[in-house]
Amino acid sequence: IVYRVESSRSAAAAAQILGDYAGTIVCDGYSAYGALVSARSKSGSPTPMLAHCWAHARRKFVEIERSHARARIPIDMIAQLY
Repeated sequence: IVYRVESSRSAAAAAQILGDYAGTIVCDGYSAYGALVSARSKSGSPTPMLAHCWAHARRKFVEIERSHARARIPIDMIAQLY
């Protein structure tokens, strides 16, 4: 497990941190990670798998729960993951 803070959230910063790592990356949905994976797959380089953070997905369901009661279903399902 690694936690690093960089001065930039660019794909270049992600590439510098990850080097040639090709395992699973748990991250938010920030576009820099997708750009990195896309660039690596096009170049034939080892490509990491993105495992996006469920807390970020859950937040969107919580935001709409008041107006859409069925949003409670995925909120409860995500709670079971934790």
